[in-house]
Amino acid sequence: MGDYTYASHSAFELKPNKTGDLELVKKDIKVDMVAEPKIVSILEGIKTAVSQQTKVIYAKGCGVKDISKDGFNEAVKAAKSADVTVVVVGDKSGLMPDNTSGEMRDRDMLALPGVQEDLVKAVYETGTPVVLVLVNGRPYTMKWLAENIPAIVNAWEPGEEGGRAVADVLFGDYNPGGKLPNSFPLNEGQIPTYYDHKPSGRKNDPWTDYVDGKARPLFEFGFGLSYTTFQFANLKIEKTKITAKGTLSIKVDIKNTGKREGDEVVQLYVNDIVASVTRPVKELKAFERIHLKPGEKKTVALEVTADQLAFYNKKMERKVEPGAFKVMIGRSSEDILLEGEFEVAG
Repeated sequence: MGDYTYASHSAFELKPNKTGDLELVKKDIKVDMVAEPKIVSILEGIKTAVSQQTKVIYAKGCGVKDISKDGFNEAVKAAKSADVTVVVVGDKSGLMPDNTSGEMRDRDMLALPGVQEDLVKAVYETGTPVVLVLVNGRPYTMKWLAENIPAIVNAWEPGEEGGRAVADVLFGDYNPGGKLPNSFPLNEGQIPTYYDHKPSGRKNDPWTDYVDGKARPLFEFGFGLSYTTFQFANLKIEKTKITAKGTLSIKVDIKNTGKREGDEVVQLYVNDIVASVTRPVKELKAFERIHLKPGEKKTVALEVTADQLAFYNKKMERKVEPGAFKVMIGRSSEDILLEGEFEVAG
């Protein structure tokens, strides 16, 4: 549950302290369970989703902030006896000192809290296939996990029915089509990590990378996989020249080339090639989510008004400047598949 939900605060109440200031303290009485939502855990969601013949083995492994590895042996034993392991890791959301994610719960490192990554590694070393589920309120630095774990589900804080939703994705009853609304950095030294940077500095210089690491993020803005694949083709810009009050109309054909029906999010980025003020290398200006059956093809129409191309010039005036613009269509801010150009005139 998110840090602003009732479940994250139900065990606490505001009371005046000796100085008269209000502070959060644990309730002396038992929490009113009538008001408490019925939260479906991921373990419960998995148990509900599988057949009666399927044996679900559970081991805690460790807590969110644990520094002890005492529970690892039980987790390793469980993994060795299983056909596949689902390792659920992440944050505990809320405002209290024992929470690791939420308002005022900032961190100076973005690795998984405690010894959770060590737990994943211990289970991975058993040789049993691993699926990793993240229950998180922030992106992580997880280079080793991304390189070694073949399947990662980023569930964020999925809410009281989240256990069923995660199980649907794990067992293929639902084909996910989510895209990241932010970037996952490789490490903290890359921060701030964002896709719409200026065409200068570390993220875009001739040497590209840092002395001791990559400049590109681990997972970029707009990234997200599904159980099927999509082909992008036939980019058509209806008018390659528009006025400062005009609208750019773009069409592109999307085809489901896989064996499962699913969603794709078509993303349109724009770059102002020459401007009086340095502009970002790309900016998301339009997107469209479409659902396609295997082999099905649809033409997606996207529109960008000239007003969306405005920016504040050196005099802090919001203007649409005439000139050439680049159009980029793709699956993410990095995975650009089609490009074209248009001009704003007048």
